[in-house]
Amino acid sequence: MISWIKIFGQYFWLGLLFWAGIFLWFRYRAYPLYLKKMLRTGKNWVYIPLWWKNNQKKHMQIKFVGVLLLLLTIFFSASSLYWLIPLSSWVFFVGLAFFTILAVFFARWSIRYVGNLEQECYFFEYRKQVFKDQKEGKKIQDTDIRNRTTWSFQSHLKRADEHGRFLQYIVSMSKSQKKPKDLYAEAMFHD
Repeated sequence: MISWIKIFGQYFWLGLLFWAGIFLWFRYRAYPLYLKKMLRTGKNWVYIPLWWKNNQKKHMQIKFVGVLLLLLTIFFSASSLYWLIPLSSWVFFVGLAFFTILAVFFARWSIRYVGNLEQECYFFEYRKQVFKDQKEGKKIQDTDIRNRTTWSFQSHLKRADEHGRFLQYIVSMSKSQKKPKDLYAEAMFHD
């Protein structure tokens, strides 16, 4: 069995391709899994893309491909380690444990990208709503601002998603965020 693992270890570049596959798959395709987790933890402003909703077949495909990518990455990385350091068979099993931990953390880091962008965009929208109330001289009520922010944020993302530009919208919105002025801070600096 160990000689068979050594043969796979010679193809170390496959391990590198699978690491890139994990990054791209979890960042740009499996991100609704993280968005659903955010929704379950009480972040009711999270927007789940239309292609994900009510599509159990797609859910299973994305989970299956994600697990398959993780397993292949772990196996080829541990095989490559054993091929590079052929001391004894325990190197392969230590490599399996090490790369399992590393691949899980890497996948968790990659999957959070869209969720973090959504969170940044939501709080940007929240600051815009606060600025609007400050500018109009209204009393700032947090519940009212949160409700308006959630409605506005959800409607913007739904419109972008309906046109097939969900990811492009939140990426461009997070890159071009101009911080709305805080009138109270501005007044302190000009007095």
